[in-house]
Amino acid sequence: MESTDKLGLLSNPDFEKIINFDSEPIMFSNRIHHLNRWNIKSERSLVLTDKFIYEFQKKTLNKKIPISDCSHIIKNLTNLREVLLLFEFQNDLRFLLDEREEFLNLLKLRFACVRPDITLRVYGVAGSNLREYLTNKKKRNKVDNLPREDFRHKTEEI
Repeated sequence: MESTDKLGLLSNPDFEKIINFDSEPIMFSNRIHHLNRWNIKSERSLVLTDKFIYEFQKKTLNKKIPISDCSHIIKNLTNLREVLLLFEFQNDLRFLLDEREEFLNLLKLRFACVRPDITLRVYGVAGSNLREYLTNKKKRNKVDNLPREDFRHKTEEI
């Protein structure tokens, strides 16, 4: 599978100190607009390797999440750039990305390789934003605010 390293990280020694490119090839990298629960945007870098999802603010690592920890994907059908990744024991990751479908297709394929026993559920909802689907990890360590089952996109699930 060919890498989509739009940030050119493979030739950046600062990132090579954090990600071992030999044992963890970059499958996707690009700029995103991270959205917090108050809809405040901040520019970040998103990196998908064959094992992890990384989020950087400038050159500082903010998140390193195993792909296997991803539990649900929620896509905004109104804003075709917005996506929300839900994780069982970590904070959700909500962002805007122009190449959303390209990223999600790679993520779903990698998830199927590392967790063939589980279906990564994909939902599509219309609305101004996905803020209402953020989960509160402080109250309990589980995903607790999913869209209704009829919003599932089973044809996109692997």
